[in-house]
Amino acid sequence: MFTSAVLKHRLKKVRFLLLVVGTLIGVFYYSFLNESFELNTHLDEEELPHVTGSHEGLSKEQLDTMELSSWDQIVEKNKYYPMFNAVKPGTKVALRLPDDYFDNQKKITVRNWKKKEHYPVGKENYRKFPRVGATKEYPRVQTLEYTDGGKKDVEKLDEIRSVFKKSWKTYKDYGYGHDEVTPLSMKALDPFNGWAATLVDSLDTLAIMGLDDELKEGITFVTEKVNLKQSYRDVIPLFENTIRILGGLLAAYDITSDKSLLTSAKEVGELLMEAFDTPNRMPILFYDWMSEAQNRLPGKMSSLAEIGTLSLEFSRLTQLTGDNKYYDAIDRITDKFYKSRNDFIIKGLFANMLDVTGCRIVTKQEMDEGYHLKNKNVHKVIKENSYVYCEFVDNIKSLHAQEDYSLAGLGDSFYEYLPKMFHLLRGHPIQAEAYKEMYLNAVSQIKNFMLFTPKIPGGEDVLFVSTLSAYDTKDFIELTPHHDMQHLACFTGGMMALGAKLFNQPEDMEYAEKVTKGCVHLYDIMGVMPEQIEVDRLDPGDKYDEAKRMKQLLGENIPGASEEPIEQQLLEGEIPDVKDMTKEEKERLTAKINEVLQQKKGSDSKKTQKEGKKLIPDIPQDAKLEEDPIPEAKDGAPIEKREIVEHVTVVEEGKPINLNIVQRGHFQPFVTDRDGTKRWQVQFSYNQPIWANDMYPSYILRPEAIESVFYMYRITGDAKWREYGWNMWKNVIKHCQKDGVFTSIKDITRPHDDPKKFDDSLESFWFAETLKYFYLLFEDATVLSLDEWVYNTEAHPFKLA
Repeated sequence: MFTSAVLKHRLKKVRFLLLVVGTLIGVFYYSFLNESFELNTHLDEEELPHVTGSHEGLSKEQLDTMELSSWDQIVEKNKYYPMFNAVKPGTKVALRLPDDYFDNQKKITVRNWKKKEHYPVGKENYRKFPRVGATKEYPRVQTLEYTDGGKKDVEKLDEIRSVFKKSWKTYKDYGYGHDEVTPLSMKALDPFNGWAATLVDSLDTLAIMGLDDELKEGITFVTEKVNLKQSYRDVIPLFENTIRILGGLLAAYDITSDKSLLTSAKEVGELLMEAFDTPNRMPILFYDWMSEAQNRLPGKMSSLAEIGTLSLEFSRLTQLTGDNKYYDAIDRITDKFYKSRNDFIIKGLFANMLDVTGCRIVTKQEMDEGYHLKNKNVHKVIKENSYVYCEFVDNIKSLHAQEDYSLAGLGDSFYEYLPKMFHLLRGHPIQAEAYKEMYLNAVSQIKNFMLFTPKIPGGEDVLFVSTLSAYDTKDFIELTPHHDMQHLACFTGGMMALGAKLFNQPEDMEYAEKVTKGCVHLYDIMGVMPEQIEVDRLDPGDKYDEAKRMKQLLGENIPGASEEPIEQQLLEGEIPDVKDMTKEEKERLTAKINEVLQQKKGSDSKKTQKEGKKLIPDIPQDAKLEEDPIPEAKDGAPIEKREIVEHVTVVEEGKPINLNIVQRGHFQPFVTDRDGTKRWQVQFSYNQPIWANDMYPSYILRPEAIESVFYMYRITGDAKWREYGWNMWKNVIKHCQKDGVFTSIKDITRPHDDPKKFDDSLESFWFAETLKYFYLLFEDATVLSLDEWVYNTEAHPFKLA
């Protein structure tokens, strides 16, 4: 009995000692080894990161001597310190999945370890998607009255379906299950992640067109063969896979109710969610999912469109699964945009390129003053194989001092999703208000500074959407519209029509119509619309004059150009602007200057130098030349690019804006071909229209123009939009066929039989968007109504509550 009592007493002491030791180990681990936990806490507390203030007791001298000389060291330290994301935005890679992987995706494991979440958000802290539904007061979007009755046009639907089936056969025969197919060389490509992008992107189109056998086959392939839990490529482009893969699966589920599609959507959603595991929960847009160093800051070079076009898809995934973590992820992005809405030069607009790291690197002077030791929001991070200190802030900022704004590439779909998220949220009085406010503010500035009337044949009653640059000099804002129109920006008409209905802005319908007609007009006068075109702005009371324009091109009476020959200009000490000259032009100018200098030896030359005039302009050694030099005309004459700038001062919110009205243009001789035909060859264009200043002449079967025509028809009920759409259809069919297949065009200005005209490319949006919008334009107007469905930027319809 004595022995038993002693043993019990000793066991109690051992248990007590073990408890103490375990507690000490836990305290030591969480306070010393796992410093990154301190960064995590801000997510649960809805505030910025904070630290204990000790920073492990490091002095400045110790900090300066710390180095990360090997990748193994970086990986080890990355467990505790986040690092700047080293993966740069990439382009599509022309690769093809190896057959052994393509045939056995479900059996092959690419990543043999499970990612540890560094910055988890507890379920109790998820932001919840509200219960929503249309009320009696909720605005109606789609009209009930159509001038043609709104019925289906069976003949046109049959033709569009026939073209789809023809293109689908090309994909099925040569690239089925792969991301894309090259229609001319008939090869499979996997430029994304090997998730059968074209197939997934097309599932809802197959359903809409009633192609049931192809749809059933496609669903079976996607759900049984494609492994959406992993990626063959190391880098996952978050934006592309969200709008195409996740969006395509969700829409196909909404239309078919096939539960296997929702299961697949959850699988890819889980993988994409890994990209949100950052200190401020802003996602990594090009997510290196295979890297061992997973504790990353989000990208310092993030495009507005890519980071702002995730909300519809992740919100709909939450609606369908009941899991709020997806909505929580995108709502935190929206919150940061809303807080930063007045932080850019043009209030209400957001710069194209953003720094979303949330990190302001502490300067050397601040380090010397001990700033990093006093501020709880300062943390140590890894940058380029060394340590720096970041002060974590809660806003988004422009990547560059000069801010560029666009409703085309880099910016477009961010603005598109503002009214569409309001629609998905059914105008919820709390959670939808931020989208409404940001949209109305943005559209106001778009109308102020980005819409313009183009100086083109028949363009008096249309509008283009310019890109815009702004620079804040502190005393005033330097604002430069570029007077271009990109095909991507053609969605603007449809967006403004939708916004006009949702937010009771009837005056915006006129803008919506004119912008959409601007894109339609380019199809009318050019066959199909180029990727991008620059033109002059048409001032009030002015009109396009072809004879006057031709005189300009021939060098006669060019505004801003001297009538004196270059020799006389040089003799008088006047130097032409060299900023936009090519290397060859500068060499010719230098030779001419040297020739003139020989004539001016003596007193005149000395007098000129005394008066401070410089005969030879300074040309910096690192002066940037155009990446693609302008070709010379056949006769060897130089090509000039002139730029005429007017300055108009306006005032907004008390701060002057210096508005630069820039008219750019190439003025060069025409090329005469052997048959005597004259054409105007400028940069990329074989025969650029004389009313254009510049253009990128490709057409890659984009959908944005027909998308807006579809919206205008459904919202106004005016049958003229069906007429416009059918004319566009005939042009696309006429110009985009080569050897019996449909393909992209490299240069729309080349003759149809020119082997250099076509590009061997067929992107998935040809099936997912372009053909779908053409089809729905002539389908019964009650099908997939804008009051019952909201379309993502890849034309995938999501069911509204």
